Amino acid sequence: MTSDEGSRRMAPGPLHGVRVLEFSQIIAGPLAGTLLGDLGADVVKVEPPGGAGRAPAGAPPAMSKMFQFLNRGKRSLVVNLGDPQGRELIHRIAPTFDVVIINFRPEVIRRLQIDYETLVRFRPDLIYAQISGFGSHGPRVDEPLIDMVAQAYSGYMAEIGVIDEFGGPMGTHGGTIDAATALSTVVGVTSALYHRDRSGEGQFIDVALLRSAMVLIGALLSQGADGDSAVADPRVEEAHEGYARGDDYASVLRAYKATRPAPGRPSDERKAPSSVQPPADDPTPDNRVVVAHSSIRGPFLAGYMAKDGPIFIGAYTPVMRALAREALGIPDDGSDEPGADPFAPDVRARVARTRQLLVEKVRNRTVAEIVRELLDAGVPVGPVYLPGEVADDPQAAELMVEVEDDLNGPQRQLGGIFEMSKSAVRPAGPAPPLGGHTDEVLREAGLSGDEIAALREAGAVN
Repeated sequence: MTSDEGSRRMAPGPLHGVRVLEFSQIIAGPLAGTLLGDLGADVVKVEPPGGAGRAPAGAPPAMSKMFQFLNRGKRSLVVNLGDPQGRELIHRIAPTFDVVIINFRPEVIRRLQIDYETLVRFRPDLIYAQISGFGSHGPRVDEPLIDMVAQAYSGYMAEIGVIDEFGGPMGTHGGTIDAATALSTVVGVTSALYHRDRSGEGQFIDVALLRSAMVLIGALLSQGADGDSAVADPRVEEAHEGYARGDDYASVLRAYKATRPAPGRPSDERKAPSSVQPPADDPTPDNRVVVAHSSIRGPFLAGYMAKDGPIFIGAYTPVMRALAREALGIPDDGSDEPGADPFAPDVRARVARTRQLLVEKVRNRTVAEIVRELLDAGVPVGPVYLPGEVADDPQAAELMVEVEDDLNGPQRQLGGIFEMSKSAVRPAGPAPPLGGHTDEVLREAGLSGDEIAALREAGAVN
């Protein structure tokens, strides 16, 4: 190890001296705290008596690898937030922290009196990063949302195009959107710290899983450029006609993607769905990616075809699975009973039977019916949107902004990766024309008009 390497290891991180109070669960909140800790912040994790999420069900009383990764370097503070004295304690210590990170559901935050409006009374320059499913405004702000359902709602799941062996839509790894959200949170917190150093102001940072998922396919959600407005509506309409006919998800998705114009190709040159054929070397005859479901939670963390389109159910805990079973009338197969052996010889058969029951139950109902029944029961669920229809959803539309572009005309694009109460987070303008600001930037750097002209004449700039 060189002396420079040794010095770096001993040097404090760039956020040394910043104190963070973390109220978190699952992945997004804990990971955001861990990343801030890696940068040198002192992160104090508030945990309930007995802890939560430290070990998988049925495991010895030790920390799981997931918990260790998501909480390394933190300090643990056990407080019973259900006790008035516990809440008073948080109010008392809040002034000693620079930043609060929280990813409880909004109504829970308000009930526990640890919301921004409450805590900022104790420290006016507090930076408060709230991670939620849908953000802090719009018609669905209080509904539950998890990573996989965010993939479905955002159009990301349809874009990656993975189909399971029952014909339902499937996402990527269950931590994909959580990780993107954690990274957005870190950017928001560090930006707010910079703003506070310059202005003395703290602020509220609004981070949403849905927004993070939309960022991953942001260009596909835009409307108004490259002929999108002439193509998006017919493609979506054709897809829903296919759902209404009873076409399977893979066929509808394949036709939808086949009609997407290639970059630079006029919209009237789109292919007809009938011309689409799987590649000759594709091992699956219908051009699908098939992934097996074999985990116990599989049937209730999976996608299904309803009468008029696909949905994704996100019951990821035993409690949520019980609520989903009751809401949909699915018999308990014993998978979540205390002491149930996940490796028992008959587990896969039982899970497959439950999955088939759900397939049959869902396909006889509409998307709206299934979504309402499960949301009423407190189970995360959502439609599996195509990218071209996301921007017109009332909740997703809250995250879109208008961008004026003299070259391409007005556009609707996804806005910033989070929102801040005191700082603007929005597009600074449209994409620039090639070399459109060369003279402007060089004059700002002190070059004269003659110098710029000479550089242009020599071919050094354009």
